[in-house]
Amino acid sequence: MQCNAADGLFTKPSKIGLIIDQTGTAAFVGIPYSEAVRNYFRYVGNKSKFYKGDLDKE
Repeated sequence: MQCNAADGLFTKPSKIGLIIDQTGTAAFVGIPYSEAVRNYFRYVGNKSKFYKGDLDKE
């Protein structure tokens, strides 16, 4: 699963802010945006049957 949801909104890697604060500490450690998106979808995937198993198919 490619995390392309942010394409068009961000043209280059940027530090994560409060956009994805649902990931907990990930929003405050200054990780790259793409990694935060991956962590966000993993977080959502852990709570949703729909996303289970899709994250490792990249």
